[in-house]
Amino acid sequence: MNFASATVPEDLAKTMTVRGRDVQTGSPGAVEITAGEIYPVVEGIIRRIANMVSDALTELRPEVAADIYDRGIIMTGGGALFNGLDQYLRDIVNLPVLISDEPRYATVRGLLKMFDEPALLEKVARNEMSVLQNAEIPFEA
Repeated sequence: MNFASATVPEDLAKTMTVRGRDVQTGSPGAVEITAGEIYPVVEGIIRRIANMVSDALTELRPEVAADIYDRGIIMTGGGALFNGLDQYLRDIVNLPVLISDEPRYATVRGLLKMFDEPALLEKVARNEMSVLQNAEIPFEA
């Protein structure tokens, strides 16, 4: 996370030693890599993510699209901390892209809020008895 970036690194020659198992020999080993070697790999993955976000935005209901246009995209989760991802997305979708406060904990905070407000919990709960009655429950003796 500290070495890779969604945008072109300032110093392509910056190096890092990666330790692990050598795939050819199976023995423990280390290899030195540069930011310039990692960037093309990362950029390909980030480009696919950006394209999926862009595609999703084209399929939104008008009122949701208007809300995102007004407020922008808010990134949550650990991936939001990936260096330069917000700027990359901003350039692709031409919308403001913000990172939530403590994005790694956004899901947990949302769940806590939902459990504190029963009306929110009821909106997302599946209360369909037929789904529960027809569910196969594995039995172990």
